[in-house]
Amino acid sequence: MIPGLIAGGMIKVVLILITTFVNSNFVKTSSYMLLSAIGDAPIYFMPIVVAYGATTKLVGTPTLFTLPVRILNYETSLWN
Repeated sequence: MIPGLIAGGMIKVVLILITTFVNSNFVKTSSYMLLSAIGDAPIYFMPIVVAYGATTKLVGTPTLFTLPVRILNYETSLWN
């Protein structure tokens, strides 16, 4: 899990460096949006992986443990 978080952070750093020093219009491209989504994926899915890991320790059903996390991570929820 830690290497995935580091890789996602490094992708975000590269995107920041590209937009700062190379081309500020890179933010409007589809390549930027794809790379940004790849960089955000580990942080988005980390709570789900942690909930699934807690399921193995607490001997529960993975669906019941990860469902609240999925609901809270849903992007168009009431929290935004």
